Amino acid sequence: MTLPLQKPFLLSILHEKSGLFISLMIKFFKILGILLLILTATFLSLYFYITNHAETLLKDFVSIQSKGLIALDVKKVKFSFKKSRLEIFGAHFYTSDSTNDAITYDIKVDRLFLQLSDIKPLIFQRKLQMDTIICIHPQIAVNK
Repeated sequence: MTLPLQKPFLLSILHEKSGLFISLMIKFFKILGILLLILTATFLSLYFYITNHAETLLKDFVSIQSKGLIALDVKKVKFSFKKSRLEIFGAHFYTSDSTNDAITYDIKVDRLFLQLSDIKPLIFQRKLQMDTIICIHPQIAVNK
């Protein structure tokens, strides 16, 4: 009479543990994939929020800082997360209320670079904290 062959005890434990290990790894990679997807969606939404609202943010910033005396028009705004920089095309600063002032200003800049010191205030407080401002081809006209 022959006995059926059985797996050794140690081999059966390893086989059960490897199945558990594989299922844990599958769960880990699913969770990791979901987290990466959420992180990517968050960065993309922040990027589109900043680029779409940067123009109004800049206009409000100039108006508030000048107490309503100077206005800003912008053709296009680009934002770089990697460089923490706003690039403004066709910026036009002008005196918004010329009836009370004897001097009016008209400043046109082809490209304006704003190097941001931190992005958090821009996102959460709608404030610009800049380190550097670079103007390319500015045209300044002062009228009396």
